[in-house]
Amino acid sequence: MPSSDNRRRSLRHLVVVPVQIDTAERKERLGVTRDVSGSGARFLSNSKFAVGERLQVTFYLSATPDASKKRQGEVVRVEALPAGLQWRYAMAVRFEEPMAEADEVFGEMAKDEP
Repeated sequence: MPSSDNRRRSLRHLVVVPVQIDTAERKERLGVTRDVSGSGARFLSNSKFAVGERLQVTFYLSATPDASKKRQGEVVRVEALPAGLQWRYAMAVRFEEPMAEADEVFGEMAKDEP
C-alpha cells in the first residue's frame, strides 16, 4: 500500500531532458529536467521562477524540432541550490493538463539512462 504522505498522482521518471521555460515576461530560459511525470516535472535552471508563477515548459526529446512536447503549468516549489553547482535553482511545476503520453515517452528514456 502506498504511503499516505505521497501526494504524487503519476509515476515519476528520472530523466535528464533539455527544456525551454517561457513566462509572459521572460522567454527562452533554459534548464534540464530531473524527473517528469504525467502531472508535473522537476527541473534545474539558472533562472529563478516564483511559486505560483505560470509558465510553459518545452521538453526537447531529440534533435528533431517536431519531437518536442509543451506543457503549461504552475510553479509549486523553488529551491536554491548550493553555490558552485552548474545550476542555481531546482523548481517543480504542476501541469495544468496531464501529459497522458508521459509514461510512454519518458519511461522509454529512463530505461536508456545509465
